[in-house]
Amino acid sequence: ADLCAIMEETIKELKLSVEKYQIDLIYNCHQKIPEMMLDKKLTRFIFQNLLSNAINYSQEKGVVRVDIVLKDEEVLIIIADTGLGIPKRQQAEIFKKFFRADNVRVKDAEGTGLGLYLVKSILDSMGAKVWFESEENVGSTFYVSISLSGAKGRKEGKFALKA
Repeated sequence: ADLCAIMEETIKELKLSVEKYQIDLIYNCHQKIPEMMLDKKLTRFIFQNLLSNAINYSQEKGVVRVDIVLKDEEVLIIIADTGLGIPKRQQAEIFKKFFRADNVRVKDAEGTGLGLYLVKSILDSMGAKVWFESEENVGSTFYVSISLSGAKGRKEGKFALKA
């Protein structure tokens, strides 16, 4: 799979949200990212979730920056926003099932609290990593690290997404 192409498609899909919130979306993909052994549907799901969170929870006229870079023997995907941020007291809970930070629930009552849980579960099953840095009312930066060797095999049927 071509990570940069998947991210570009995801950005196009989220164009209406970018326009709605008047987000300045900056995207940079390192020119030497090789194709990797990855499930395209799962990779798209991960990108959609992280990027839509960055857009939807940014302040109006905020900035979302997406970088895909080579770092040693891995690809690092960085999605940073100038949004609500995650309260320090709740950061340890962010990848738990059904968890939503207090400040996010005030802005968006429709979320389920499953997105980041699923992202982490999928990445863990692939042998990849996800982590974040965040400051309330300043923004969040989410990082995804995937080995250049690609995703580990997964059990058939686990995390299968229908097209």
